[in-house]
Amino acid sequence: MAENQLRHHRDDATDAAHRELFSSHRSLVGNLVAVGDIAVAVGVPIVLWSHTSHALLIAWGVVIAITSYSWELISRMFPETSRDNEKLRNRWGWVSTTVWASLPWLVMGSVGNGTVAWVLVFVVVFAIGTDLLYLTQSDAPSLDYMVLTYGGSYLLAFGNELQLVPMGAVVVAGASFVAASSAWSKVSDELIEKRIESDTRTRIDALTGLSTRVAAAEAVDKLVGEGVETIYCAFIDIDDFKHLNDNHGYSVGDAALQAVGQLLREKMPSGWTVARFGGDEFVAIGPEAFDFDHLIEASIHLPEHADLEIAQSLSVGLTSLPAGGPNVESDLFREAAAALRFAKRLGKHQVMVMSDELRALEDSKVKLGGRAGAALEAGEIVPWAQTVVDLETNETVGLELLARWEQADGSLIMPGTFIPVIEDQGRGPTLGLVMITNAIEALASPQLRNRQTFIAVNVSARHLYHRRLPAEILALLGRHNVAPERLVLEITESQHLPSSPIWQETAHQLRTLGIGLAMDDFGTGYSSMEQLLEVPFTHVKVDRVITQALDRPGTAELASAIAAMAGGSGMVTVVEGIETVEQLTAMRAAGYRFGQGFLFHRPEPLADVMNALSSKAVFSPASAVLGHS
Repeated sequence: MAENQLRHHRDDATDAAHRELFSSHRSLVGNLVAVGDIAVAVGVPIVLWSHTSHALLIAWGVVIAITSYSWELISRMFPETSRDNEKLRNRWGWVSTTVWASLPWLVMGSVGNGTVAWVLVFVVVFAIGTDLLYLTQSDAPSLDYMVLTYGGSYLLAFGNELQLVPMGAVVVAGASFVAASSAWSKVSDELIEKRIESDTRTRIDALTGLSTRVAAAEAVDKLVGEGVETIYCAFIDIDDFKHLNDNHGYSVGDAALQAVGQLLREKMPSGWTVARFGGDEFVAIGPEAFDFDHLIEASIHLPEHADLEIAQSLSVGLTSLPAGGPNVESDLFREAAAALRFAKRLGKHQVMVMSDELRALEDSKVKLGGRAGAALEAGEIVPWAQTVVDLETNETVGLELLARWEQADGSLIMPGTFIPVIEDQGRGPTLGLVMITNAIEALASPQLRNRQTFIAVNVSARHLYHRRLPAEILALLGRHNVAPERLVLEITESQHLPSSPIWQETAHQLRTLGIGLAMDDFGTGYSSMEQLLEVPFTHVKVDRVITQALDRPGTAELASAIAAMAGGSGMVTVVEGIETVEQLTAMRAAGYRFGQGFLFHRPEPLADVMNALSSKAVFSPASAVLGHS
């Protein structure tokens, strides 16, 4: 199927290249040749007036002018190659050939005259040269036969009168033009071949045989030109494709891309264009709705790899827009890509249709994205804090540092809004290091220097891929003379990353330095148990979902089991989201010693929290809260 598409595209490209070459030749020399033909039609009868019948010369000139003009007119009216108009053009071509070939026979008796002989040499050379200027691959061999016909007629006429010098000149001239024609044909064919190869690479994906982004854009333009009312666009992506490459190798990854390309080619309606934009991202464009839910359930087999059935699923982002929009192409691709990102973010293996609500979210994210990086550089993202307390004594034993974006008007943008934007921009590690620096400076401040209070800082799991992180934190601790045990890094979004040697190496280096590591949001999403076994966590932050569900059957028992498991492993367990006295009582009964929530303290600017702490003697010994391991 892919080979047929490549061949058809190549044939179309060849025709287009020939038409372009043919048209450029016609427009470049058509007027000059037409003027030359008229000059020959008038000049030859004048020069040969005294050497033959006046009526025959006039008739010859008139017919040459008519046939030459007719051929040029046909070329302009029908600019396509002779494949479409071969009979019509060849008919006029042979009429013109016959007239050109008849000239030496009209003055046969005077061929021995030098003037007559050289006029005939000029005429045949002019005729051959004119045809060579017009020559394209599609004209041959018919035009070659015409040249040979009237060229042979002139040679025969000269040979009949034994005028060797003029005949030799004609032979040399004819041979030269034939050589030039051959060279030009070869050069033009090579140029056309290179152009076709470049065009093929531009419009056909080499791996899958699908269209490329260029061809997909052309498909949108074509649908607009056909007058369709609505254009549908889907972005299709292979979930966890990187894992497939990592686990099975790039050859299996390439085979999976080919298999998905073949699946899309077979499943999509005939009016749809399927393209590969790069990597594992495919795009489908069509004029009518299509149910992609059935598509994402299809199994993907790789027969060439022992009939391997890959576990990867497909995610789809789908949108549709009126074809009459001013930027329909860019809007289609942008919205479908955004819908795909939402599909990935909300669980993968699903079809996410762009809606007004999602458009509003995407627009706000785009607007926010242009400001978030500048806000980070300008110091507008500042640390707030919430206390961690001893559930038995209500004493503050630690702080959790929280990022807030303070705007010029005093309003706040919450981290759930701007942190994903910063992460998408690849600036998450920068934000993490800013917050770590704030935490260490706070621990070294007069308010906290002599206390054993710890500070926990949220750090993206992606930050642990930075090998320099332990050295950077160690330098900051040394500069401010802060004990490493007083800093705890809460690892967020660890569910989105596979374990890797780099990730684990960084985590172990941090623990070797004495820095605490906390698993954030335990009890939600991904298998947290696996992460607990692979990473040397010192703290476990139990997600508020457990606290808020205590009225459900079995939740209290689950909370007790988590506390017993973490405590038995030597880890400090902090329960989040305590908002009522009933929740506090239940968590105490479940075995938790430390917690945080609105019942104790709402997040406030870090400076305010530190000032409040400095006015109270509420702290616990480090041995009770840090859980060294």
